[in-house]
Amino acid sequence: AAQARRFINEFAKLPLERQRGSALTQYRGGFAFEDMGFAHAGAVAPLYEGVSLALEPGSILLIGGDNGAGKTTLCRLMAGLYPPTRGRMLADGMDLRQILPEWWRQQICYLPQEPDLLNASIAENLTSGLSEVDEQHLLRAADAAGLRRFIEESPEGFRTQITESGRTLSRGTRRRIALARALTRNGRLVIFDEPTEGMDAAGCQAVYGVLDALAQDGRTIVVASQDQKIAAMAHYLLDLNRKPSPLIRALPGRRMAQGPAQPAANQGQKA
Repeated sequence: AAQARRFINEFAKLPLERQRGSALTQYRGGFAFEDMGFAHAGAVAPLYEGVSLALEPGSILLIGGDNGAGKTTLCRLMAGLYPPTRGRMLADGMDLRQILPEWWRQQICYLPQEPDLLNASIAENLTSGLSEVDEQHLLRAADAAGLRRFIEESPEGFRTQITESGRTLSRGTRRRIALARALTRNGRLVIFDEPTEGMDAAGCQAVYGVLDALAQDGRTIVVASQDQKIAAMAHYLLDLNRKPSPLIRALPGRRMAQGPAQPAANQGQKA
């Protein structure tokens, strides 16, 4: 009870999410960093600075670096969970700080490194934050994530309740559920943080198949990973081991867009 009270007190200190902002009529999947930098509160030096890179729709970016280099933080920045401390991040030319957060979450497929699950049914976990999802869409996402067998062996299928925030499940199963949850969003920007970490061979194959299908569909893909099979798919590398300005380079035979992205013709509409 004391621990729960501490959690509630900390939660109450968090700022309220913005309820107003802009939204594009259609998001194509472009994303750009303009002289972007980030530093954790109280840090003596920035985690990175001077990041400038424009990703055209359909690009695949690999984020590399040792543990603690800032891979997870960069994924969270792109997902809109953190604001940059300098510079801008642009989605099809629109500053992420001007975008309605609720709308932005519908545009991305985000798989965190350590996924949190709700104490709710599997279906509710897969559809959290979405207004309406049919069962066929859930089945397709579950099949792609290699989750179908787990659901079929669960006592109530999609209605099976997850308890203790999923800690009673294996790490691989939690990550499969999180992968299926990401796929239900159907966003044009895919952000995967160490997607094969903690996965068995079958789980890794499911991730490779998902990434291949998303690439074939022209999604923009950003993956933080040290998996060599994933690295072989990438067009560009963002190496966070070089500080404070990361190394950015096109991989052999690929062409990188230089400089900041140009503003989109349609700057969106107020929500």
